[in-house]
Amino acid sequence: MATRTWNGATNNAWGTAGNWAEGFVPTNADDVVFGTNVNCSVTATSVCKTIDFGSYSGTFTNTSSLTVSGNVTLGSSVTWGTFTGPIIVAATATLTSNGKDIPYLRFLNTITVTLADDWTVTENLYFPNSLITVTLNSNNIYVSGGTITQANGCTVNGTTTLHVTGTVNWTAGSNYISNPIVINTAGTFTLSNNFNLSGNTITWISGTMASSGSATSLYGNVTFTGTGLSFNNITALANTVLTLSNDITILGSISGHGSAATFVINGNNMYVGGGLSTGVN
Repeated sequence: MATRTWNGATNNAWGTAGNWAEGFVPTNADDVVFGTNVNCSVTATSVCKTIDFGSYSGTFTNTSSLTVSGNVTLGSSVTWGTFTGPIIVAATATLTSNGKDIPYLRFLNTITVTLADDWTVTENLYFPNSLITVTLNSNNIYVSGGTITQANGCTVNGTTTLHVTGTVNWTAGSNYISNPIVINTAGTFTLSNNFNLSGNTITWISGTMASSGSATSLYGNVTFTGTGLSFNNITALANTVLTLSNDITILGSISGHGSAATFVINGNNMYVGGGLSTGVN
C-alpha cells in the first residue's frame, strides 16, 4: 500500500500518471490524498484504497465512477463539479463528511459503514443488488433530493437514522430496511415498488407522501409516529407488532401472514379503505 498525492501537474485527469506526485495512477491498494487545489476529473472507472479531501479546495468532477475500498474523508472546502457518477464504498469503512454534502453515494458488497459525523446526499443514495447486507452505524444520513435505491436482495440495517428532507423517490427492493426513518420535507416522499420494514421507527414530521408500491410489508416491532402516513396496502408478517403514535391511512387493505400480528393503536385511528383480513389482532 502506498500514498498517491494529487498535484495536477499535467492536466485535470485522474487517470494521468503525471498528475500524481509519485508518478503513478492510484490502484485499489493506494491511499489518495489531495495535496493541491488543482481541479480533478474522473472520466473513466477509477479506484483507490482510501481517499482524503480534507484540505482540498479545488473542484472535483466525476462523470464515471470512483470505487473506494476503505475510508472516505470529505473536506468542507471542496467544490463538486459535474457528478453523474458515484463514489462507491466497496469495503468496511469509516466515512467522515466534515460538514460537506455529496451528490452521489453508493454502497457495494456486504459491509459495515461507520459514520464519523452526519452525511447529506443531495441526489442519489444507492444500496446495491444481490444478497448482501449494508450495516450503517452511528449519526445520520440526510437525503435532500433525487432517489434512494434499495435494489433487490439488499438488506439495510444498523443504528443510522435516514432522514428524507427533500423531494425523494425511494425505490425499494425485496429485502428489508431496519434503520430508523424520519420524513421531514416540504416536498413529496414517494415509495415506489414494495417497501419492507423490519423493526423500524418511522417518524413523519411534514411533507406529502405518495405510496405507489402495491404493498408495504412489516416484520418485528415497527412504530409509526407523526401525522400524514399513508400506504396502499400493509401486510403484517408473522409476529409483527405495529405500534401507532398517530393516525394512519391505508388506502387498500391490511392482511396478516402466518402467525398473528398485533396492532397497538393507542387511542389513534386507522383508516382502512379496503378490508382487514384474518391474522391481525
